[in-house]
Amino acid sequence: EFLKQFEGHEIVIWGAGMLVPVLLKFNKNIKIKYIVDSNEAMQGGTYQGYNVFSPSALADENKDEIRVIIAPTDYFKYDIAKNLQSMGYSENSYCFLYDFIVLYSYFQHAKLVLPFLDLVIQTVCTLNCKNCLAFIPHSQKHTFRSVEDVKNDIDTIFDSIDHIETFSLSTGEVLLHPNLAEILAHLDTKKGQFANLRFVTNGTVLPKADTLNLLSQYGCKIYISDYSYQIKQKSKIPEVIELFEKHGVKYSYNHSLAGESTIPQWNDFWSFDKPLMRTAEQNTNMYHKCADHSCTVSFGGKIFPCAPACYAIYNDIYKTSSNTEHGNYVLIDSNKLGIVKFFTRATKNGFPEICDQCYGMGPLVNSRLVPAGEQAK
Repeated sequence: EFLKQFEGHEIVIWGAGMLVPVLLKFNKNIKIKYIVDSNEAMQGGTYQGYNVFSPSALADENKDEIRVIIAPTDYFKYDIAKNLQSMGYSENSYCFLYDFIVLYSYFQHAKLVLPFLDLVIQTVCTLNCKNCLAFIPHSQKHTFRSVEDVKNDIDTIFDSIDHIETFSLSTGEVLLHPNLAEILAHLDTKKGQFANLRFVTNGTVLPKADTLNLLSQYGCKIYISDYSYQIKQKSKIPEVIELFEKHGVKYSYNHSLAGESTIPQWNDFWSFDKPLMRTAEQNTNMYHKCADHSCTVSFGGKIFPCAPACYAIYNDIYKTSSNTEHGNYVLIDSNKLGIVKFFTRATKNGFPEICDQCYGMGPLVNSRLVPAGEQAK
C-alpha cells in the first residue's frame, strides 16, 4: 500500500545525501525528475546525474502528480516534512528515503537492504554521561562482549541481510575493546555486504599503532564526539586527530562544538520512575515522529527498534515481553518480510512497548533538554 502511493508518479528527492546512491544502486528503474537541496553551492549543478534545484521548485509542481522522497536521516528530515506541508503537500505525497529503500528493494527485487545497523560489542566507556543512550551510569553491566558472541552475531546478520549501507559498532568507547582487531578482521570477510564501517569515539583514548593500521586497512570511519567542554583534561582530541591523519584513518570531527559558549544539548529521554501511561495512539504518534526510530541496534540475534530499547534491555534497565508481534525486537534469522515490517514500523502495536517509558528523541516529540555530555557524579 505504501509503494502504490508512488506508482505512476514522478519523484523528486529532497537532499543530495549519502543514501541517494544506495537507492539508485539497488533500484535503477526509479523515475526521478530532479533533486532539490538547500545547499546553494549544489543548486544549478548535478548529483548522481540529476539536476539539482532549490527546494522552492517544488512549490510550483502539481501536488497530485509529484511524490517527494526525503533523503536526510537526522532531525532535519522533520523540518523538510513541515516545509512540504506548508507548500500544500499531503502526508501521502512524501516519505523518508530509508523507508523507501527497504520497501522498494524487497518488494521489487526480493533484496533485504538496510540503510544502517549497529551491533553492540560492549558497554565499557571512559565517560559517565548522565543522559547516556546506553544507560552506562545506571548499569552494573560494564563488560566487553566475547569475540565469539560478536562474530556469531555478525554471521547471523549477514546470512539474513543482503546489504547494509552503514554498519556500526557500539557503544561506550569502542577503542577499548581488547578484541577489536579480531572483530574488524571478521567483518572484513563480509565486506561485499556492507558499504561503510564506522563507530564513535569520545576522544579520550589514544589508539596504538597496530589498531590504527587496522582501522585504515579496513576502511573504518571514526566519528569524534567532542565533550571537551564537560570533561576538560580528559579530552585528547588534538592528539587523536594527529594519530588518525598519520595512519590514514578516515574520521569526522564536529569541531564547531569546541569552545562554544553555549553547551550543546541532548534530550532527557528516559522515565526511570514509572511508565508514562500514554494511550496507544499517543505512543504510535511519538514513535513515528521520534528521531531515534531509524537507529536500529542489534545483539544476540535480535534487532531492536532504537538505541534506548536495545541498551535498556541489554543493561537490565527494562524488561520486555517476548512477543515479537509487538515490535519490541525482531529475530534476525526470521523471514525477510518480518524484518521489513519491523524496520518500517508495520507491527501489530505500531510501536514497541518500551515507548511508554521514553519521552522520545528530537524536536517533534521531546522538549526536555539537558547539557550534552554532562557527567554523573
